[in-house]
Amino acid sequence: MALNNGIAAALGFFDGVHLGHAEIIKKTVQSGYCPVVLTFDDHPYNIVKKINKIKLITPRDIKTSLIADLGAESVYLNFHEYRNLQPDEFIKKLIDMGVRHVVCGFNYKFGAGAGGGICELRELCAEYNMTYEIVDPIYCGEKIPVSSSRIRELLYNGDITEAIEFLGHPFYIEKPVIHGNKLGAKLGFPTVNQRFCENDLIPAAGVYASLVCLDGEKLEAVTNIGVRPTVGDTNTATTETYILDYNRNFYGETLRVALLNKIRDEIKFNSVDELKNQIQLDVDTRKSNYYLVQPKT
Repeated sequence: MALNNGIAAALGFFDGVHLGHAEIIKKTVQSGYCPVVLTFDDHPYNIVKKINKIKLITPRDIKTSLIADLGAESVYLNFHEYRNLQPDEFIKKLIDMGVRHVVCGFNYKFGAGAGGGICELRELCAEYNMTYEIVDPIYCGEKIPVSSSRIRELLYNGDITEAIEFLGHPFYIEKPVIHGNKLGAKLGFPTVNQRFCENDLIPAAGVYASLVCLDGEKLEAVTNIGVRPTVGDTNTATTETYILDYNRNFYGETLRVALLNKIRDEIKFNSVDELKNQIQLDVDTRKSNYYLVQPKT
């Protein structure tokens, strides 16, 4: 497809790059202009409020990768340079960047104090000879609108299967592999240990069917998220992944783990032997695959 001169900009924060976001990005790619997603490193609410911060479904690296998979380039703007711009100043800034067409969701807000909405966008685009496309809400399941806030709620509740339906892809964890206490190896289930960052959304504690994405392969795995109540001595949540029938040292590498389905809640056992027996049951459940829906990864 031959591209027109100029940029088509998808506007928004795009946390999760869910089905609604994907529709906006696809429209941007189909516009005939050079497709770019204009976004920020952190949620504007977090920068403005500084307390009760919104945890991110997709940290920057994952978001960038998902946007690229949809055919667009990510451009991360400095929020402080834009937060005090009036709506018309914001549009002028986009024009200076070479933007000729904008695509956004039906509830998009822009400008200082989120003072601009869809009505203002239409008026300003007409004034400055810029074209636009407004994308209606996308619905999932029983006519429930897809939104990042809904997905966060589902993940916090451990409803990973429904969250994935809204996302259109697995929930990803992508972190460096760190050293653990090697208890898993002693029990016959060596794990890949990763640590969450302060701003990460941590799903409900439990054991999940998962995939480890490695060099184009997708390796079947079981992932535990939680505080390890049987053997742990901390309230800090961690993530440990056992890759089925695979043994390799990953220390120092960054691995992407895709959560697919929740197998069970986290349980405190009376002994390490009970824990070992349950891990084997979890692995057997994962291997059976009888209930497992594997979304596009």
